[in-house]
Amino acid sequence: LSFAFNLADEDVAYSHPTELSQTAALPTDFYHLLSAYQALSQASDSSLAGHDSKFLQLTTLSSLLPPALASLQRSVFKLAPKAFCSPNAYLLNDKSTPTFQEIHEYFNTNDPSRATACPTGLFSSLVKPDVQLTGVAAGQWLNRSASLDDVVWTFIGTPSGVWRVLPGVRAPRDYDPTSQAWYHRAVAHSGLTAISYPYLDENGAGRVVTVSRSLFMSQSVSASMTSLCSLPGLAGCPCMTSSECRSSVCYNSSYHGYYDGVSPADTGQCSGDGLSAVAGFHISYNDFYKQVMSLTGCSSDCNTNPSCLRRCYLFDSYGTVVLSPAFSDVSVADTLSYQRIPLGQMEGGLMQRLVDLGFFTKKHHLTYLGKCLLSSRRSAVNLTGILETPYAQDSSRQHQGPFPAFVNGETCVQDQVTYHVTPSALDSFSLDVQDACGAATHHISKIAGTNLYLLAVSPISQSLASNFFNFNCHIINRLFRSGVFKVEGDCNFQVEKSSSSSSQLCTGPGASDTPCTYSLAPQMILSQLLFTALLTLSYFIVNF
Repeated sequence: LSFAFNLADEDVAYSHPTELSQTAALPTDFYHLLSAYQALSQASDSSLAGHDSKFLQLTTLSSLLPPALASLQRSVFKLAPKAFCSPNAYLLNDKSTPTFQEIHEYFNTNDPSRATACPTGLFSSLVKPDVQLTGVAAGQWLNRSASLDDVVWTFIGTPSGVWRVLPGVRAPRDYDPTSQAWYHRAVAHSGLTAISYPYLDENGAGRVVTVSRSLFMSQSVSASMTSLCSLPGLAGCPCMTSSECRSSVCYNSSYHGYYDGVSPADTGQCSGDGLSAVAGFHISYNDFYKQVMSLTGCSSDCNTNPSCLRRCYLFDSYGTVVLSPAFSDVSVADTLSYQRIPLGQMEGGLMQRLVDLGFFTKKHHLTYLGKCLLSSRRSAVNLTGILETPYAQDSSRQHQGPFPAFVNGETCVQDQVTYHVTPSALDSFSLDVQDACGAATHHISKIAGTNLYLLAVSPISQSLASNFFNFNCHIINRLFRSGVFKVEGDCNFQVEKSSSSSSQLCTGPGASDTPCTYSLAPQMILSQLLFTALLTLSYFIVNF
């Protein structure tokens, strides 16, 4: 019955912005292939509509790894494969794919012969309006406050597959904004500013944090339809807070009409439930960390000073650590040390208390199509040790041939464990936690308007977590952590196993009576314990 949930083309285009008139003062839209514009400028070729090399001001950003060509004063747009009428031809760089010149002319001219949509045209009918509207919005990015000088990239992505970024930089051919984590995070936290955990920027800016927010279509209520607003929270009806709207978004914009001018000027308007775009920016994690430390008054040397007075974390509504003193000293390429780190891995005793108190809800999802690696995960570099570039990725994809890439893994049964903050959880509270890692007072406060919580830890006794031989502390920091755990057998020492030792019955296709067992410890942990035991025994034999 999945076909019943697919929207027809008419439904998708309903209430979507139409193509803007070329008589309006629209900025020139530049495609993300900056090297092609540079070649035209060097050849003094001005055949492209609206093309002028002085607007792009191309330069090489040495701060990127590796350095890349960019435009600091102009944004560029990138189209996802689904924006093209022939996505596969675009991915394979087929001759039927629109050329760089055709794409530029299509979005900067009003030629009726180019306005044909799929399946006979070049692009979906929703793409050009999104390119034009995002171009108008990007014109305001350069006028923002000087306090945002630490912003690396500013971007906006639309459901049609349009992605616009400033500074303008080239993106991989298969890049799709709607498949990115920042896009889904903003949609999942409608009405809130969503902040991500640190991760390695694919454009070479190092370790970044993404701040994003979902934007919805506005909808006005005419005077003849004011009776509809007797039902609270409908789109277009007045509101004072986002909680009053069914879309969870209340726009306080003075240029919207409410009740044909009858509603008070100090009220907002509930947005429609149609997603227009997701906008946000990337900020360097180190800059983000310094700003949080200066605003909260937390100790910034807790990673090297075990006796610091206040250790602070930021974690999101899924229990994932967004900011930690331990992230500052690890290598940028060592993504396993700072990306998607669960709170239970750092504060296991606290996580146990939060689950017992109902602050977090633990959820299990059993999948029979899990992917388990047979070797350890590597850092985010290629075989030559250089971070991948968009050019290298596109070239590799184009010449990879018909043979599938080698994957050192297998299909396995996995238990996906996640934690979610309950809707009724308190916004601010304190509790004392004493476990094998030490004793401390924990203060938790929700950061209004975001998906984050601030955790301030004031140690009562010296932390013992750094002691390698404190096995009880290591165990408690593994019992209450989110992640993917293999069921029935050993998978890989990089994939943690579930802590549950009880057996149960698996229910699934053809395996309704198959006994399920959970491995008690990863292979690496067992080998470490045996090595530590032998080392301790040899020490006592030599000294006594």
